Amino acid sequence: MEITELPQLVRNAGRFREVVTILAKHGLADWLTLASPRWLDWLRGKTSDDEDDCSTEQRIRIALTELGTTFIKLGQVLSTRPDLVGQTLATELAELRANTPADDPDSVRAMIESELGGAIEELFAKFEPEAMASASIGQVHKAILHGGEHVVVKVQHPGIEKRIVNDLEIISKLAELAEQHSVYLRQYRPVKTAQEFQRTLMRELDFGREQRNMTRFRENFSDNSQVRFPAAYPELCSRRVLTMDLFEGISVSEKQKLETCGLDLKQVAIDGANLFLDMIFRDGFYHADPHPGNLMVLSASDVAGSSDQRSAGLPSAAGIGVEVDAETPRRRLNGAVGAALVTEKITGPRNESNSSAVIGVLDSGMVGRIDDALQQELELALIAAVHQDGEVITEIIARVGDLPSDFDESELQSAVQEFLDEYSHQSLDDFDLSGCLNEMILIIRSHQIYLPAKIAMLLKVLIMLEGTAQQLSPKFNLAELIQPYGTTAMWRRYSPKRFFSRMKSTVKDWDRLMAILPRDVADILHNMKRGKFDVHLEHRRLEPIVNRLVKGILTAALFMGSASLSSYQVPPTINGFSIPGFLGCGVALYMGWSITRAINRSKK
Repeated sequence: MEITELPQLVRNAGRFREVVTILAKHGLADWLTLASPRWLDWLRGKTSDDEDDCSTEQRIRIALTELGTTFIKLGQVLSTRPDLVGQTLATELAELRANTPADDPDSVRAMIESELGGAIEELFAKFEPEAMASASIGQVHKAILHGGEHVVVKVQHPGIEKRIVNDLEIISKLAELAEQHSVYLRQYRPVKTAQEFQRTLMRELDFGREQRNMTRFRENFSDNSQVRFPAAYPELCSRRVLTMDLFEGISVSEKQKLETCGLDLKQVAIDGANLFLDMIFRDGFYHADPHPGNLMVLSASDVAGSSDQRSAGLPSAAGIGVEVDAETPRRRLNGAVGAALVTEKITGPRNESNSSAVIGVLDSGMVGRIDDALQQELELALIAAVHQDGEVITEIIARVGDLPSDFDESELQSAVQEFLDEYSHQSLDDFDLSGCLNEMILIIRSHQIYLPAKIAMLLKVLIMLEGTAQQLSPKFNLAELIQPYGTTAMWRRYSPKRFFSRMKSTVKDWDRLMAILPRDVADILHNMKRGKFDVHLEHRRLEPIVNRLVKGILTAALFMGSASLSSYQVPPTINGFSIPGFLGCGVALYMGWSITRAINRSKK
């Protein structure tokens, strides 16, 4: 242990012991005894007998729930990485929900006044002290501004950031121990996963990011009247407080209420899916948590009166809301922000089907980004999928993924081509995109390829999107909606505009090369004349080749020497056969067989 880690160890000693004790209670700390068996002897005998019938995945979920906010968030992040933890564990972790009690009104008031620099009465015309819902990081309150706008105020739990930072330090230390001492856990890349999780969670603690995300979504869809994102009030926002429009409507999770209102659920599913596909393939900036609790439906008549409801002093038609639990009167918060506030805005059956429903999108805290490089890879993958080109898809996976040292490209290509052949015969109506993506993730994981977080998140969003849409319309097919984007990608990739753009980029590269080339050539010639020109070669994965080469030379030398001993009948001998020569030939033959076997097994 480094000396600089001592303050961290002292600060987190009590919590570290609590974490390890809970892991041991659920039978998940055996690997820690490999790291330091002596000081972990006190863990033995503390496993719970109540979970004998539970699977490992279920025990992991139960343990993370007991460990609290940070570990629940860790489980939720891992649920988006089936390529890393496997589909079974990812599915189990997707069930994690935080049930955090609301803070007392005095603490909330103190947090708001400290962050916004004014008294509650000065900031809001009316502020409800009782929280309408509470999640792991923050809770929300209804309020009315002095201008008459109905809003919700999202307030971070006091002290939550400090607790999360301490837990992140513990998670990082456990990840290091796992990487060093557990061969089984090493395949999950715990250190890299912990670093990725730390970045994700620290971003979620900054409400300013969510505010900027909402602003960007509103700009991207400013010309689409069928989609609404909440608008933030910058003067009433900070890193720990977020004030935004109140959304009123019916949550997508409440299918029965939507049917009662006469809405065309198939059209709602199509409109919602197209919304997310536009985010992904058009904007390269997408909402990364499309579960039903983060989507709601509003009647078009509720928002047709004004394009900017702030100016009219009306409650906005989408922001944050609370879903009423059907089984109990208790309100609960879905996701990081919440589900829709169920009101009587849309009531009673209608004679006509209302297909012009407005979709409100909640909780913009988790987003995904697609840069130019990733967009090009996606375009190539879509084109290759259309043409059933397994070789190109294999090259893309190898290019974007983190490959193991023993990666076999030919084996991956064979698996990908078999996968494409299996799905190529399915009609578009029968095509199961979620099953297809899950199977592809399974292939990637079986080859121990680590996908970048942005690609894993995109795959998970597409799977969640199809699942959410199919809750509204069981016959919904996301592949049918994606197909036009593949055609568009093909035209865009080979369009004159893209061609000239690449040409301009190439001209810049050649111009830069011509600027530095004369000086570099002069330096090379000068060093050659002075006899100081060196060439440094770096060989990767050369050690196994050298080892086999040396072993082959030794085998050949041993065989030749032993054959000479046998031919000259060097004593001691038995019936004219040289014993040293006979033994040497036997050893040489065994060495030659082992080299041949190793080469055949590596298939290289």
